[in-house]
Amino acid sequence: RPELQIRWKWTSGDAALWDNRYTMHYALNDYRGQRRRARRATIYNV
Repeated sequence: RPELQIRWKWTSGDAALWDNRYTMHYALNDYRGQRRRARRATIYNV
């Protein structure tokens, strides 16, 4: 549903965070000519 989606216009220094327990996500291939970098950090309860 469009009202539950977000599109972001990236600028230098931006970061995106989401909770995988409640989120479905994917990247669209619309960044031609730009570098895409993804990093992952997992936080566990101790």
